Amino acid sequence: MRFPQKKQSAADYIRSELLIREGEGGTLAYFLALFFLLGLGLALGRGSANALFLKHFGVAYLPHVYLALSLCLGLSSLGYAALADRIAPEKLFAGMAAVFAAVLVIIWVLMRTGATDLAFPIYLVNFGVISEVVLLHATLYFGANFDGDQVKRLLPLALAGIQAGELSGGLVLAGLSVLMPMKDVLLLWVTICAASVALIIWRHRRYGNSPYTHPPRRGSGALRAAADQLVQGLRFARQSDLLRYSSYGVLFMVIAVFTLSYSVMTIYAANFHTETELGIIFGLTTFVGGAVTLLAQIFFSGKLLQRFGVRRMNLVFPLTTLASFAGLILSFTLPSALLAAFNQSVIMPAIRNPSRNLLFQALPDYMQGRARALSLVLVLPLGILTAGVLLQLLRLGNADWMLPATGTLAALAYLVYSAKTNRAYLGAVLSTMAEKLYIPREHMGALDTRRDRELFELLARGAAHADEQISITYAKVLMDAFPAEAPRIVLERLQSAGLRTRDQLIRLVVPKLPETEKTVLHDYLRTSDPHQQATILDILFVARDAVARSHVRVCLESDNPRLTACGILGVHCYNELELMDEATRRWNQLLRGAQSPSLLAGLDLLRRRPDETMFDAAAKLLVHPEDRVKRAALLGLAQFASVDAATLTPLIGTLLHAEDHTVRMAAVQCALQLAAGECRKHCHQALEDRHPRVVQAALEVLKQLDGKDFVATSLDWLDANEGSPRAQCAMVELLLKQPVPSGRLEAFVRSRLGAAMQIAGALRLVEKACKQAQGQKSMELLALALRESLGRIVALALTALEGLEDRQLVRTVRAGLASRDARQEARAFEALEDLGARDIAAALRVIFGRGGVRERGSVEAAGPSLGTISDVVDYFAQGRDAWLQDCASFARRGLMKGAA
Repeated sequence: MRFPQKKQSAADYIRSELLIREGEGGTLAYFLALFFLLGLGLALGRGSANALFLKHFGVAYLPHVYLALSLCLGLSSLGYAALADRIAPEKLFAGMAAVFAAVLVIIWVLMRTGATDLAFPIYLVNFGVISEVVLLHATLYFGANFDGDQVKRLLPLALAGIQAGELSGGLVLAGLSVLMPMKDVLLLWVTICAASVALIIWRHRRYGNSPYTHPPRRGSGALRAAADQLVQGLRFARQSDLLRYSSYGVLFMVIAVFTLSYSVMTIYAANFHTETELGIIFGLTTFVGGAVTLLAQIFFSGKLLQRFGVRRMNLVFPLTTLASFAGLILSFTLPSALLAAFNQSVIMPAIRNPSRNLLFQALPDYMQGRARALSLVLVLPLGILTAGVLLQLLRLGNADWMLPATGTLAALAYLVYSAKTNRAYLGAVLSTMAEKLYIPREHMGALDTRRDRELFELLARGAAHADEQISITYAKVLMDAFPAEAPRIVLERLQSAGLRTRDQLIRLVVPKLPETEKTVLHDYLRTSDPHQQATILDILFVARDAVARSHVRVCLESDNPRLTACGILGVHCYNELELMDEATRRWNQLLRGAQSPSLLAGLDLLRRRPDETMFDAAAKLLVHPEDRVKRAALLGLAQFASVDAATLTPLIGTLLHAEDHTVRMAAVQCALQLAAGECRKHCHQALEDRHPRVVQAALEVLKQLDGKDFVATSLDWLDANEGSPRAQCAMVELLLKQPVPSGRLEAFVRSRLGAAMQIAGALRLVEKACKQAQGQKSMELLALALRESLGRIVALALTALEGLEDRQLVRTVRAGLASRDARQEARAFEALEDLGARDIAAALRVIFGRGGVRERGSVEAAGPSLGTISDVVDYFAQGRDAWLQDCASFARRGLMKGAA
């Protein structure tokens, strides 16, 4: 079914088309206005700075400007990095705008007074610094007000504000080039900076600080802290393939882009000679580029990122840059220059910048600032410096093809590292989620115990500890890790251990002892109590030790139940025919004794050596008042080859509701003796048990019952939706250990997500009713029950998804969705989409209230249409879930009372 749709207004339709959701419009409008002012100023600055420099200095000096820009950008970026974590992003944005305005005023005075011609290259360098630092901080500021999923949808639209400003700035610049001196454009840019500061102050006085920003750090040593951030970024780049490859990609991108820009400037300088002509061409290209970019960012960028994902879109700009250089190689003329300028002014802001910023979202939150510092302070200046040196060398040659050929090599390297960045992206998303959510790594690799002598010595000292509980704990780990050497250590500890501890250590070490060394047990018989003697003789009898055979008759005649049972075992192990009748008589005495020790000893023996002649005696003990006796009787009867099912069926049905979970677990195991249908009914009932060991026992019995048909039978049960989500989840977890048809599993995932979508829609209606106080208390209870059911069904669907995708990845996604952290949820959706499970991710977005109608994909909500709160209450009051039935019935009474 589809959720009922209201008739959309024009505003709703526009918001739907632009992927804007409820509650996001006000903040987005603010950023559109701020970014418009930013783009307007940048357009005026770019055109006027380039025009003034080409007019007064010429393109030949452009490589010198690049060299100066690399130095200034590195120093200013270091200062920015020093302040970025210490000042709230809105305050830093306003402060930078004020500082840049003051610098522009000084440069304008120098130009107007003619104090120095260096004012023109200084202006161009100043523009380069402003454009990089402010644009970077703008996206950081935007990210501090939205979570990762919102950034992915809304950042391209917000950046359209910059393009709208640049479009307007291009028109203004083209007009002003005729009406006024180009130098006076600086004053207009100053005015725009002042307006930006006023807008920021108004916004945050009214609405408070950015919600996703950390409290600013205080203290001195800001530059040192920034240097530390740079060092930490470099260290993190060694561990993070994403950061390392993306940094290399940025380096080669900068070389390619500045080479492309120099080529375009060279062609412009050859075709336009006056300040007015240059102002007009820069204004018109900015206008056209801004108009196309604006349309792309409003209507296409966000949808392309949603449709194709970050990784594919990350390859677009490297490919278009290669195409631009190919055009310049074929024809180093104005049309090729205009196409190359289009690549920089449209593709870069509309496609490359949003995808680049989304790549940063995959890094840990605490590392994103350091990664940006690495890019700003080191990678970007290094790329500009390299480009400046290369261009200075290329000026010595006269061939036009040398510039685009050099740029082509840089663009190829950029493409290669962009592809490597894409391969590292998904791993970075999962690693960040795992670190944030404290998910342990499951595949850490096997421990090389043969060489880890330090670990062996540590465990050996623990096994020799004076505290016997500590000793036993360490001994267990030692036996597992070092099975060849551990017995020697444990046997040494036996000599000083108390009787109870000695018994546990003997049970622990004997299975790992070679047969030739088991004779050491004879030494402990003389100093042991009856309980430990029974333990030792049990082991020796099973091993058919020749020396121990003489103890069989003594044990059989003992008054101690454990020793008696041990003697009966010895008779069967050594096949003592003359003692068989006596052994049978003593065994019957144990099972018909009045004391629990006698009964437990006889039943334990029955579990190890099933004897159908003892069935009646054991069956009578199923109604014994002590739980441990009932449990032992069930475990003994479970070993029989054939039993009287008519006697056991009602008893097992009763014991499945016992208070003690060990009794319930034993009853499930004994149910295998019943008819197949009766056994399956009891096991499905046990799958709903509150104790996980009972559930696990039921699964194992079902697996034995169905044999090779277990997978098909279990899938049919899941498709029938008979059990609760918790029971189904347990079944799915066991199924994932078997080969399961992927088609059946995928259909199950979709069906569960469809059910979850229906509950999510119902939950929204109930939550709305809670706000309207319609039977509020009963509605709150129903909302709580629906929320709990929704969580279980989503967990079930994602558990089943583990059989279709990488298990560790899906578990990380589950943790991200369960974290209630908006950024982790966004990363989880991103991870699913990168796996190719876009329709599943879309369904989960709807379930979590993070998606719209246009994003639902192919997964549809299950069940009938629930358009009103009455529909919801009636539907769940008649459903299979007993708890939801009760809650819905209670809510119905609340509605009726409210109506009355």
